[in-house]
Amino acid sequence: MKKNKKIILISIAVIVVAIIAYFAFGKKVETKIEYTSAKVEKTTIFKVVTATGTLNAQQTIDVGTQVSGIVSKIYVDFNDYVKKGQVIAMIDTVNLVSSVIDAEANVLKAKTQLILQERENERYKELLSKNAVSQSNFDEINTSYLAAKISLKSAQTQLSRAKTNLKYATITAPIDGVVISRVIEEGQTVAANFSAPTLFTIANDLSKMQLKASVDEADIGMVKVGQNVTFTVDAYSDLTFTGIVQQIRLQPVTSQNVVTYSVMIDVPNTDLKLLPGMSANLSIRVEEHKNVFSVPLASIFFNPTGDSLYNNSSSSDTSIIWVNCQPNSGVCQTFNSIKMMPIRVTKGIDNGSLMEINSENLKAGMTVYTGEKEVVVEKKAKLFSPPKKPKNALIKH
Repeated sequence: MKKNKKIILISIAVIVVAIIAYFAFGKKVETKIEYTSAKVEKTTIFKVVTATGTLNAQQTIDVGTQVSGIVSKIYVDFNDYVKKGQVIAMIDTVNLVSSVIDAEANVLKAKTQLILQERENERYKELLSKNAVSQSNFDEINTSYLAAKISLKSAQTQLSRAKTNLKYATITAPIDGVVISRVIEEGQTVAANFSAPTLFTIANDLSKMQLKASVDEADIGMVKVGQNVTFTVDAYSDLTFTGIVQQIRLQPVTSQNVVTYSVMIDVPNTDLKLLPGMSANLSIRVEEHKNVFSVPLASIFFNPTGDSLYNNSSSSDTSIIWVNCQPNSGVCQTFNSIKMMPIRVTKGIDNGSLMEINSENLKAGMTVYTGEKEVVVEKKAKLFSPPKKPKNALIKH
C-alpha cells in the first residue's frame, strides 16, 4: 500500500515538473496581422481581349489531279520547297496516250468522210440545177454532208480533250511555296470522278503566317483592324509573338450556344519557329493608356480590418486605396501598428493585374497596401524573470 502511494506521488511530481518546464522553457503561440504591399508606379496600361486561335499559312493550295490513273512518279516530299510550274508528280500515261492515238484516228476518219460527203453534195447540187434530181434527194445528201462536218468537229473535240488529259498527267506546282502535305504514294491509283482528289497541299510562304482567333461576342465590339496582338504557343512557352489584326469576319460561329467571331491576324514568322496548326493563346490590345499611375488590382478592393468608414465597390468609378502615411496629411490611421492613409482615386482601364488610377494626391513610389494576412508567431514563455539591477546600483566589495 505504501509502495503504491509512493509511485503515485512520484508520478504527480513528474507531471508538475513537466508543466513548470514547459512554461519556463517552452514556446508560446501568438498571431499578428501582416500587410502585403506594392508601389504606385507610372507605366503604360493595355486593356486586352483574350482569345484562342490556330496558326496557318496565309495561303494554302490543295493540288489534285483531273485524270484517273496510277501514280507513276513523285518528285517532292514533305517540307520541300517548289517553284510555280515545277513538276511534282506524274500519272501513268499508257492509257492516256492510247486515247490520243484513237482520237487522232477518229479525226482522220471524219475528215475522209467529210471529203466524200462534200464531193457528193457538190455533184447533187449541180444535178439539181439541171433538174436531174429532186429537191428531196438533194436535201438528203446535203444533210449527210452537214452531219459529216459535225462528226469532224466532234472528233477534233475528242482529240483536244485526250491531249488535255495527257497534259494533266503531269502535275505541277501552282505557286511558289513549301509542301506541307503529301497524301499519295508511287503506285497508288487515284480516281478523278466528280472532284479532283487532293495529292499535295502547298503553303505559299511560311515566313508570313495567319492566326485565326475566336473572339467572344461580348468582346468583338472592342476589336478593330490594325490593333496589336501578342500571343504564346505551347511549343515556345517562354516566348511571346506579335501580330496585327487584319480582318474581322462578320459570319458568326455558334457552338453549344456560345457565339464567337473569327478574327484574322497577320503574324511575321521570319525565323520559321511557328508551324501550321499550332494553337495560340492571344491578347488583343484594344486600348492603351501611356504614362499613367497604376496599382495592383488587389489594392482597389482592399480594406484593412477595423476600418468601418470606407467600402469599395467593384461597380463604382472610384475607389479607396490605402497608402503609407504622407507628411502633413492629417488623415493617418493605425492598424496593427502600421500607419496608413486612405486616398480616393478614379479608376481607369485594367489589364487583369494592374489598374490605371488617378488622383491629385498620388505620387510615384508611394507604398500601396494590397492585402492582409494573419501569421503565427512563436515566443519563448518565461515563468520567472530575474530582477533587473538599477542602472546606478552600487557594487559593494
